[in-house]
Amino acid sequence: MYQTTRLQSIKNKIQLSGPNKINESLTIRLLRVIGSPFVPDSEMHGDDIESLELYELAVKNKISLLYLETLQKRGRLIRLKPQYEEMRRKYTNFSNAFARAARILNNGNIDYAVFKTVRPYPEVPGDIDAVILGDENMYNKATEIFLRSGYKEAISDGPTPTKGDLMDFTENVPIDLQQDLRLSWLNYMDKDKFRGRTIKIKLASGDEVSVLPPEIDMAAILIHSMMEQLYLLGEYYTINYRLADMTDDAVNSFIDVIVDNKIVQAARCHLSITAALSDASFGIVPEKITDILNRIGVDMSEVSSIIKNDFTIPHRYQLMTVSKVFVDKMGDKKFRYSVLLQILHMLNPKLTWFMINQLIVRRRRKYYIKDYVINKIRFKA
Repeated sequence: MYQTTRLQSIKNKIQLSGPNKINESLTIRLLRVIGSPFVPDSEMHGDDIESLELYELAVKNKISLLYLETLQKRGRLIRLKPQYEEMRRKYTNFSNAFARAARILNNGNIDYAVFKTVRPYPEVPGDIDAVILGDENMYNKATEIFLRSGYKEAISDGPTPTKGDLMDFTENVPIDLQQDLRLSWLNYMDKDKFRGRTIKIKLASGDEVSVLPPEIDMAAILIHSMMEQLYLLGEYYTINYRLADMTDDAVNSFIDVIVDNKIVQAARCHLSITAALSDASFGIVPEKITDILNRIGVDMSEVSSIIKNDFTIPHRYQLMTVSKVFVDKMGDKKFRYSVLLQILHMLNPKLTWFMINQLIVRRRRKYYIKDYVINKIRFKA
């Protein structure tokens, strides 16, 4: 009952913000054009707007192709057709690179999982994220296989344990091959907890790829969003589309995953923003999101923050929220150990300065797009 009251508080706060603030928001206009998997097209109350301003916002939120595809399907794509054709070309290149990477990993007998990469809507991710589920020897073996296959390794941008991305110059698609899910030394998710739970999906090429099941992939997206300190509409649509396809048992499994991985605060914050955007754009909070928030709680501070900022997305999380997520993660044994490692390694002043600089960048940037410009990224010979 208490949480149901808090959810009503979200709706009340949206209503008090006033129709002018909602209707004038570029974010809300973009959401209404694209729609929601929980709202039939016949009930949509937005215009099919072809707008360069909305397209640029979609790019910053990593849903540019989704926006253009929506216009194309509704016969409203005219001035932005060149951008659409370019995005379709990139989408084809990405699909080819993804299939090639999957073949290399499969043929090398590598135990791996692709995550945060397969979207339930048409979009071109910035890279292919893959974590090696085996030990360090398997990780090194996977790296060597890619290098022998013609990939180049980017030089790391700082004194951290993570290696540079592997670049496929055939399609110019980078692969972020990870030994652990971590930022610097901080393990934001324990891969041991989902080893053996991966699933196989078939790509358009006919190749199979090993991925995390939706409920674990969603959890990885939520905590990664906190590490990057920005909420994007790409995450909004990934979560909504995934939940729309989930059974009640799968939703229960998702809640188990976030509890087990100590990321309840991250989910509470992220889904509260998602609920607020849904209510402002479509007048509803989907039942599955309502059910989850009733069970894990609501974060009204972030809801108030996005309303105060005129629903501007990308949205930078408040420092207090990031701090709460960190405290929540301290309940995870592997994360606590990685915090100790981080502290010890920061006795190196170069790493300390690098981490401070990265924090400043994350607190100042308005969006992040991983876009490789070949002549600006250095690669190992």
